[in-house]
Amino acid sequence: MLYFKNLFFIIVASLFIIGCSGDNSFDEADFDDMAPPSSGESINPPPFLEGEHGDYSSTNWMNAPNFWSRNQSLASITLPGTHNSGTSNYGPGWAPTAKCQEVNINKQLEWGVRFLDLRIGFDGKSDPQICHGKAGHANRTLNQVLLGVRNFLARYPSECVVLCFDDEYNAGQKIINAIERLLYSNDYKNYVYDKPEVPHLNDVRGKMIYWRRYGNSGIGSGLKVSFPKFGEVKLYANAYLHSQDNYLCTGEKKYSYIVESLNYALYNAGIKSGRLNLCVCFTSYYNTVPAPWSDGPRMNKRVNNYIVDKQRSNGNYPINLGIIASDYVSSNDVHKVLCTNFLTDY
Repeated sequence: MLYFKNLFFIIVASLFIIGCSGDNSFDEADFDDMAPPSSGESINPPPFLEGEHGDYSSTNWMNAPNFWSRNQSLASITLPGTHNSGTSNYGPGWAPTAKCQEVNINKQLEWGVRFLDLRIGFDGKSDPQICHGKAGHANRTLNQVLLGVRNFLARYPSECVVLCFDDEYNAGQKIINAIERLLYSNDYKNYVYDKPEVPHLNDVRGKMIYWRRYGNSGIGSGLKVSFPKFGEVKLYANAYLHSQDNYLCTGEKKYSYIVESLNYALYNAGIKSGRLNLCVCFTSYYNTVPAPWSDGPRMNKRVNNYIVDKQRSNGNYPINLGIIASDYVSSNDVHKVLCTNFLTDY
């Protein structure tokens, strides 16, 4: 029995050493913001270890020592995201195509998601609601979402969460005012980061980062973003957003778009020669009849395989793929994406 115990520990130790060894194949001249780790810097992926700022896990992965020491731009960090993040409450009475997530936002945050795609509807009477297309309200108010995110950040102040809002029914200024009345209410205003820029992580720990896909802002500002089907838009001076959101296509065609988008991010995301490149890739799609409950997991598996292959080819060192927003994510899907920020043992 003692022999097998010793053998077990030898195997485990060997795997750890193998996973943490190898040369970084990145050229620092091409990857300004992705320099290899300094000697002794811990960048091991979840499940995690103890760091100088406390323990860290998938739930608070931004608490890892390398994030504190580097203070990278969010554009230089791979962020797991979800598409139509608040739609898990759609039940049998709604169109099944409207439901794009199996678990609620609180669970997504615990798994490591840090980008939320929030489609908002407002009838001028009730509170702003999470919505998706013709299915209408998703039985979840915006206030409930903000409360959950705030409580998460209060518990894990090392983290930040991007809230990307869209006006689902083109309500215009009414919905802008309704959203911002909530954001800047006494309940949430101290948790909101609304500067029209892509921030550095240490400047937004414990914050909800306000991004918006609609027009002129009412009370605050936030960062105005748009997501072309495939292309680039200017955010502000020397800052650009490269987006892939081709959703009406076959699965094979969508995967080709995803690969092209992630390959672009691999070599361009972050800060390169004074230019900031924010890369966003939506993996959701439908062909004739939407089926996110089956198409989402199927595509997520292919994206996971892409991630593992790319990280292996880089000696298991971190790679930057930007923001990846997906349908019907599992804890494993989120884990694969966030682990691109760490040294892995694939």
